[in-house]
Amino acid sequence: MKTIVLILLSLLVIEKASAQLYINGDITIQNGETLYADDTIQLGASATVTDNGILQSTKGIKTNQSIINTGATGFIITPVATGVTTGFDLGTTTTNNKISISHSSSGSVVYQLAVRDNVYKNPVNNTTPINHNTINKTWMVQPLTNASNSSIDLYWNAADEQTGFDRSNCNVAKWESSVSNNWNTPNGTSAASTGGMPSSYFQTLNLGSLNSGTYYLSVGDNSYPFSSFSTLNLTAFLQGLYLSGGTMTAAPFNADGVSPLTVADTISVELHEAVSPFTLVYTVRDTLDVTGHANIQFPDYLSGNYYYLSIKHRNSIETWSSNTVLMNPTTNYDFSLAANTAYGDNMADDGSGLFLIYCGDINQDGSVDFNDYPTLDIASSNGVLGYDSNDLNGDASVDFNDYPVIDINTSNGVLAMTP
Repeated sequence: MKTIVLILLSLLVIEKASAQLYINGDITIQNGETLYADDTIQLGASATVTDNGILQSTKGIKTNQSIINTGATGFIITPVATGVTTGFDLGTTTTNNKISISHSSSGSVVYQLAVRDNVYKNPVNNTTPINHNTINKTWMVQPLTNASNSSIDLYWNAADEQTGFDRSNCNVAKWESSVSNNWNTPNGTSAASTGGMPSSYFQTLNLGSLNSGTYYLSVGDNSYPFSSFSTLNLTAFLQGLYLSGGTMTAAPFNADGVSPLTVADTISVELHEAVSPFTLVYTVRDTLDVTGHANIQFPDYLSGNYYYLSIKHRNSIETWSSNTVLMNPTTNYDFSLAANTAYGDNMADDGSGLFLIYCGDINQDGSVDFNDYPTLDIASSNGVLGYDSNDLNGDASVDFNDYPVIDINTSNGVLAMTP
């Protein structure tokens, strides 16, 4: 049976140990509390540590792949000896994200370390998440004294990789609080290395001389997701989810009852080059709200260029802009204003002058036709419920109510139209 040690915030207790502390059970350190050992802290193979406060050792913490979950507020504080690469299996609520540190200072350097879920444009204030082309983690590294010739390895799992992340050409990005106050990538880009189980991939950052202070680290790819962003203010309505009066149903909420009522569904927005063969340049996967709006962020380096816009949705016809669009720091495009906002006038009129992206391409082959019916028929016969591509009207039930729109679009031979 595991031993559970719970240090309650209300008790305001500071735990101390004057000899080696061995943990081989479950332990939770509450926010505001410190578990301190004036010796080595050793985690056994069965240790489960949830650290919402501080786990501190004067002689080192040895994790041995037993994860210390630092969650949203926790840290470990530990010395790292000179010339010795030392790894710590830190984690969050979702995954283990190990960090290894080495330096060549004249003596040991004490570090305060943590891993947080999510990565933000401003990691100090946790404002505006970066939701593509990165590892969805932020490592916090705080040397309490200066360190010479510092090198840090950050480890992650495939599950941490956000949409568009390119493992073959990535970099460690660094934000030095109160100094640079922006993300920079001092090492440039290279392929991630493999190993360091239980994490599968890692990337190295050579920091050189590291002053005492707070450093936020994450990993991004060669599209520079940590740079400034341009915003595409997009308006579009999906025919299958459309209700009336410029609103759509909230398909994810209908399916799970917990997703935001403001979200109609998830779409992919692509930028394609302006000339044949119209090569795909960039993709962002984001949500479209029930009023047809989405704020899509693209890296600033795409500004000043013309691209075709393309919208994809799980059971809708791929729809392109009628012409190329000049991307600016802020760009507006509204597919709902007229049929000719879409390439080939390929939009459905709702009857009131609002134009909708055609629905019914369940198999995503660019055509609404008899090939889309087999899975719809089976799902309908089986009474499939929940978030399913065959649920064309987004009510979380595949049934006879999903047939009218696909029947009409099949009869009319609706196809994707592209340059």
